[in-house]
Amino acid sequence: MKSHRLGPWLRAALAPALLAGVLGAAGCGSISSPGGPSGPAAAAPQDEADYANAAREHTAQSYARYLEHHPAGAYARQAGHWAERLAYYDALSTRDPAVLQAFLRRFPQSGQAMGAQRSLQRAEYEKVKGEDTIPAYRAFLAQYGKQRSEWTAAATQRLERLLLDKVKEERREIDLSRFIHDNPGSPYLAEAREALRRAAFERVIRSKEEKDWTDFLRGHPGTPEAAQVARHMEEEALRGAERSGRAAALERFLERYPASPHKERVQAALVLLHRGRGGQAARFVQVLDAEAEVYTPPKCDGCKPVLRVHGTLHNTDPDFSYDLTLEAELDEGGRKCCRTRHEEKALRPGERRPFVFRIPDKAPPASGRPPRFEVRVASGRAYEDKAASQRLAIPGLGTGEPAPPADTFRPEKVPPLR
Repeated sequence: MKSHRLGPWLRAALAPALLAGVLGAAGCGSISSPGGPSGPAAAAPQDEADYANAAREHTAQSYARYLEHHPAGAYARQAGHWAERLAYYDALSTRDPAVLQAFLRRFPQSGQAMGAQRSLQRAEYEKVKGEDTIPAYRAFLAQYGKQRSEWTAAATQRLERLLLDKVKEERREIDLSRFIHDNPGSPYLAEAREALRRAAFERVIRSKEEKDWTDFLRGHPGTPEAAQVARHMEEEALRGAERSGRAAALERFLERYPASPHKERVQAALVLLHRGRGGQAARFVQVLDAEAEVYTPPKCDGCKPVLRVHGTLHNTDPDFSYDLTLEAELDEGGRKCCRTRHEEKALRPGERRPFVFRIPDKAPPASGRPPRFEVRVASGRAYEDKAASQRLAIPGLGTGEPAPPADTFRPEKVPPLR
C-alpha cells in the first residue's frame, strides 16, 4: 500500500482545519477565522512559496523582491547570498563603472568587494585608455593610485609616456629635469636623460657664455655632446684670442689647450707679436698735453730762466711695457733746431706718467713766450710684462685671474632628537 506523505508546507496549511475538525467533533463548537489563517502558521506557506518562485527565476532582482517581503523569512540568508552573488555577476558582465560602483555601495562588506574593486578599476582604465590624455590618466591615478594593480601600473606607464613626449616636443630643460626628478623609477628615464642632454647641448652650442659650456661639460662628462662642446669652446677661445691681438690671450690659450691642433699657429703669432712690438712704440705710446715753457726755478734769485718741455705719456698697449726715447725739436720760422732726447724707463701697460726735461744750450726768447716745438716717441724697446698685463675676458679663456675661493658646505651628522 502506497504511503502518502504531506509536505511540510501542506501540513502547515492543513493544521488549522484539522484542529477545527477535532475541536468540533469533541463538542467544543467551531473556531471561525473571517480573514483566513493568520500568524506564523499562515505566513510559513507564503514564505516558502515566494522563495520557491525567486529560486525558480534565480535573478538578483527576484531574490531582492523576496527579501523586501520577507526580511526575516526562513530563507532570508539564502536569498541574501544569491542576491549579492548574482548582482556581482551582473555588474561584472556589464563592465559599466556606474553599475560596479552601485554594487559596492549596496554591498560594502561583500566578499566580492575586492573583485568588484578590481573590475571597477579595469572598467575605469578602459574608459581613460579610450581618451588617452594626460588629465584622464592623472584623474584615474588620483582615485586609484593607492590601490595598486595591473591597471594602475599600466596607467602610470602610459601617463609617463605621454608626459615625456610632451616635454620632448617642447624642448624645455626645466620640464625634462622635472620629469626625471618626479619619475625616478620610470622605464623612460634613460630616454628622458638623453633628451635633456640634447636640449642642453642645443642651447649651449648657441651660447656665447663660457659658464654655459663649462656647466655642460661638468654635467655630461664623457658624452659625444660633451666632446662637441669642448671643441666648440676651444674654437671660440682661439677666435677670441686672435681677434684681441693680445699676447696674453694667445699665451693663455696655450696654457688652457696645450694639446690643441692650433698650437703651432698660435706660437707663430706670438713670435711675430714680440718681434714687431719694439718698432711700434710710437703707435702704442701717446704723448698727451705736451707744452714748452720758460721756467725759472723757485727760490733761486741768481738762476736764469730755462726752456723746458713737459707733458704726459700714456701706454695703450695692454701687454707690453716700454723703455722709451723721447725727442723734442724747436721750430724757429720753419727751421728745426735744438733736437733734444730724453729717456723714460719701464712705462707699464695702461700707465699714464708725466714727463719733463729741459732743452739745453737754448736761451729762452726775450719776449718770454716759448717757441713752437714738436715732441714725439723716437724709439722704444718693448718687453712683455705679465704682472701688469690688463685682464681681458674671452669666452673659453676666462679672465686670466684665479677663481675666487668658493664656499664649502660640509654637513655633520648629529644624533636624532629623543
